[in-house]
Amino acid sequence: MADMNLSQQDLSSGLALLDQSSPDLAHWCSRFPLFDGDRAATNLRLLDEHLADRELLGKVIATAIQVADPDAALNNLERLFDLHERKALLDVIHEPRQRHHLLTLLGGSPFLTGILCRHNDYFSDLFRDNTIEKSCSENQMYADLTDLIATDADFAQLQAGLRQYKARQVLRIGARDLCGLATLEDVMVELSGLAAAALQRAYDVCSRLLQADYGQPLEQTAAGASTEAAMTVLGMGK
Repeated sequence: MADMNLSQQDLSSGLALLDQSSPDLAHWCSRFPLFDGDRAATNLRLLDEHLADRELLGKVIATAIQVADPDAALNNLERLFDLHERKALLDVIHEPRQRHHLLTLLGGSPFLTGILCRHNDYFSDLFRDNTIEKSCSENQMYADLTDLIATDADFAQLQAGLRQYKARQVLRIGARDLCGLATLEDVMVELSGLAAAALQRAYDVCSRLLQADYGQPLEQTAAGASTEAAMTVLGMGK
């Protein structure tokens, strides 16, 4: 089996092959586990154009061969250059820790990569604002949702706000899990907190909308008096 370690001399020889049109670069890439030679060579040539920095490209290669799917990491990185601001992306790639997190994400989860590619703000949140390094409590999530979704929002605005916030938080929580920045317990607590905060904000808005149409929900006590009815949400799991 090929060695996952990459010497500077070996890396330099591989980068030099980018200037040649022969299949040598594909052969060089094929020496590494999980690299498809032709596919990797194509991605490296495209990244070479985007980066315009062979030293930085070498660092990208050295990081990529350590992640779960190096081909996917390189291919998705090239894809990001078509979707996000070049300077913002280069800033992340230049910083070793963030480069490792980004390539781990791109080479480890097609689902999370899809979210990351969906909107520029998602990338900025995760890396420029560095939310990948931060946990978030249920109370903070509820406060965020209160700011994002107005109390007088209609049902369509509620749905849009919940979808947007869920995508941001699932990306952050999943990326932290994938990059080893959170324990399993931390991940489960935050996913539960996200569900609870989203349900509470949905209840806030839907309760107002329903009461506007049907009035306040009432129940009768044992003594025969009417009192405001409470609502219970049961989480049954999967």
